Amino acid sequence: MRASFPSVVALLLAVGASVPCAVAQPAEPAPTSRLAAQSKAAIEPADQHPLLSVKMPEEARKVIRRALEAYAKAQSYQDTALSGFTIAAKDAAGEDASQDHTQEVSLAYERGGKMALKSNDLSVYRDGNKATIHAAFLGQYVERDAAAAAGLASLDDQIGPGLEQLHPVSQFLAGATGLGGPLGMITEITAVKPDERDGKKVTVLMGLADAGMMMPGAAPAPVTLAFSDETGLLTDVRIDFTQAYAGMMSEMVEQAKQMGQEAPEGVPTKIEKAEMSLRMKDIRLDQAIDAAVFAFKPDAADKRVDEFDFDTMGSDTAQQELVGKPAPEISGVALDGAEFSLSGLKGKVVLLDFWATWCGPCVQSIPSIQGLSDKFKGKAFVVVGINQDGKGTDNKVKKFLEKRSITFTQFMDEKNQVGRAYHVTGIPCSVLVDQKGNVQRVHVGASPTLAEELGADIQDLLDGKQLSKDAGHEGHDHAEPAMNEDETIDGGEAAPRR
Repeated sequence: MRASFPSVVALLLAVGASVPCAVAQPAEPAPTSRLAAQSKAAIEPADQHPLLSVKMPEEARKVIRRALEAYAKAQSYQDTALSGFTIAAKDAAGEDASQDHTQEVSLAYERGGKMALKSNDLSVYRDGNKATIHAAFLGQYVERDAAAAAGLASLDDQIGPGLEQLHPVSQFLAGATGLGGPLGMITEITAVKPDERDGKKVTVLMGLADAGMMMPGAAPAPVTLAFSDETGLLTDVRIDFTQAYAGMMSEMVEQAKQMGQEAPEGVPTKIEKAEMSLRMKDIRLDQAIDAAVFAFKPDAADKRVDEFDFDTMGSDTAQQELVGKPAPEISGVALDGAEFSLSGLKGKVVLLDFWATWCGPCVQSIPSIQGLSDKFKGKAFVVVGINQDGKGTDNKVKKFLEKRSITFTQFMDEKNQVGRAYHVTGIPCSVLVDQKGNVQRVHVGASPTLAEELGADIQDLLDGKQLSKDAGHEGHDHAEPAMNEDETIDGGEAAPRR
């Protein structure tokens, strides 16, 4: 068994940085929320805000007070933030293993209790009458009376501590009595300096953050907060985890060596930079906001529930329920620029391979998937890779494929829409679709016999056979479970989705 090499996915889930497409089973909600309930009045007085309880020079305190006063006076606030975790690194072979898990998080706030906080996987809406949390990765949403869910605190209890971590400005606007996310990790502000961001003057507060919140025993990590000189508002937060992450990976490499193992190809082991960041852009104060922004409109597939049901999230049951049913449609532009649709492949057996370049088991298994594509070439069979690397990684994925002579069609699932439709939480994940467009088999994880098993299933389908009773309802017998706390993320089972 290989040593476990943490991916940035596990890191993001541990820190709760931006909940970027995070669909692994969430932890139980914190006993008490780190955000207080918000009334429809103004936020906490500047001198009482919890961020000011951090040790800092008076010059830094003035900068924070100015920001708090600006937020308190604002009748409305809007922005779009880029939130995520990036790593510049190489793998054990010296090849590029950089990762960029960044997503957009938008915030709209209007005095009087209205708010819309939106990300790919988790969103919060308050329209003045009711509050809604939409968990896109579950395909579920809950509604609460606005009076019973006045602030983030009560909403936070519905899904765990993720809400407060989506956007730090929401904590300034929501009257925090405690802090979560990047702001909650700050332990000390040590210096203040002038700087520029995108050609505009800012004042940067420099200090330390508790890296041990994500990696026990890690040394404090450098943190910076930048505030606009013009408006006084927060423009970005950055925490440098390079030392902490490099130390963790070095320890993992050493453990693997002691077991006679090497780090899998594609896993970042030589860390050059590891940074959590959130950068606000397009900040708008006191501008009219359309009421529709604060109203949640569910998709046809979304289900209203009283409480979120995490038991079905990417579970064996959820994926097995796909078997025998029409495969969810996939359509758009493939990585090579050609138009693509799954429905357009009816009449052929289709193997969907969910994978990512940062996933050790995926890197190990993708040559065998290419082997299946080659083996059945000329027959009514096609392989489609569903890549999970995220937005802005096209060139990286192309280089990865070219180096390994991977030629089958690739579809970039940038917003995890396809992954959600297929209940994918562990990768690699293989889904076999028959000539009629029905799901016949779901297999999660990599194994030495994967290609042989899939090859036999593909041949059966080409021969017109059913893989199991009722088009495969019992056909999940050789699928590996998605990763749990006791499994590795690199050595042959499955890595958690982003």
